[in-house]
Amino acid sequence: MITKPNGGKASALNYGISVAKGDYIVCIDADTQLKNDAVKELMKCFSDDKTAAVAGNVKVGNAINL
Repeated sequence: MITKPNGGKASALNYGISVAKGDYIVCIDADTQLKNDAVKELMKCFSDDKTAAVAGNVKVGNAINL
């Protein structure tokens, strides 16, 4: 686990990306719920060298309590 002084979401994401060591990075909000196969489905898009990034189709799961 890494920590940094509070600087906002963009700052936290940029810092995490800068210290990541993997070949791929998945960024989600802390309150996001993924389907069990979500990352596997996203990874299918990287079947060629022309793809640099992909995004899922995010939907509100709790429309009553925003």
